[in-house]
Amino acid sequence: SVQVIGDIPASARTMGLTFERVKDQIQKVGDFPFDFDGILIDLDENLFVPISKINELRRNAYEEFAQKIVQRYKRKKGVYTDVHERGTNSAELISNNIGETLRVINTPKNMNRDISLYVFTIDKLKELHEAGITSKVDKLYVPIRNMFSKKDREYILKMKSELHETKVFPAMPNITRGLTDTYIDKFLFQNHELLDFDGYVFANIGQLQHLAEHGSIFQGKQVVADIGFNIFNSKTIDELRDAGLSRFTVSPELNFSEIPQVDGTEYIVYGKLPSMTTEYCPVRECSGQGSCTKDDYYLKDSKGAEYPFIFNSIDCRSTILSSNPIEIDDYGMRLLRDKGVCGYRINVIQESISDVERLIKFYKGFL
Repeated sequence: SVQVIGDIPASARTMGLTFERVKDQIQKVGDFPFDFDGILIDLDENLFVPISKINELRRNAYEEFAQKIVQRYKRKKGVYTDVHERGTNSAELISNNIGETLRVINTPKNMNRDISLYVFTIDKLKELHEAGITSKVDKLYVPIRNMFSKKDREYILKMKSELHETKVFPAMPNITRGLTDTYIDKFLFQNHELLDFDGYVFANIGQLQHLAEHGSIFQGKQVVADIGFNIFNSKTIDELRDAGLSRFTVSPELNFSEIPQVDGTEYIVYGKLPSMTTEYCPVRECSGQGSCTKDDYYLKDSKGAEYPFIFNSIDCRSTILSSNPIEIDDYGMRLLRDKGVCGYRINVIQESISDVERLIKFYKGFL
């Protein structure tokens, strides 16, 4: 409970405050997540208080009550005095202040970290491969929409055969309903013996059905949970690990201190992120024709910022990327390494060959 005190009421010159008027003002909760079971008002006759003062009294009470709720759940800082080894990757810390047992993951000095490259468009993929860039990373994530064309699919298979150290992963789109689902089943699962990729990137929880329906295809393969899974904590990772996934891209909305300190996490250290997926085709609406086979369109806002489009011409679906890339600097990378993050991902769409080379070289310095 909280108690707040306001101004002393004055005698009313005309009509005094009524129970109904006071009740109406008190029960206006605004943005506060409160509700009332009942309101008890003790009010003398012929009193006057400005409505603004009642509102101020109400706000002060709500703010103090909300702060009290927050303080109830604020984590206390414990003094950890006893460490018990549990295996090679974890330790159990006993807090003699709050009596809780916390499990944390130590960062082994020989942890296997890797660099992955997510290339949004087939044209950029060809450019990077012909320049020898694709062989400089550990994993290559290729959107599966780039495999629907027979010509592009044959190029990707040829590229895969030329990459002896780099593993190739088809990456699912955020939305797969319609013809996209049919194409995925036809080209990825029915012909998996021909394609034989090193792993797969799933975009959302609905795609876990593929693990149930085609379990044998994924045996011995690394299955990556993309940012569409909205991974914010270790509980989510535990559930996904039980479902058969082995690499977990944590949400870019987390700050460094909030990243779950568990094995198998991946973080997007550079690149533009998907902002929206729409079934409205802006190219057709603006130009009057379907010219979405090329990924060279963008939106421009009133300040001149450009938001690239990624098209799925099979279902006429568009993904809009952010205008500015995220880019984790050396300080942030040291924090990620200390948190035990295993994978550093670079997203590429418009970057030059020299820029991609620079990024790979920089982030490899933190493996």
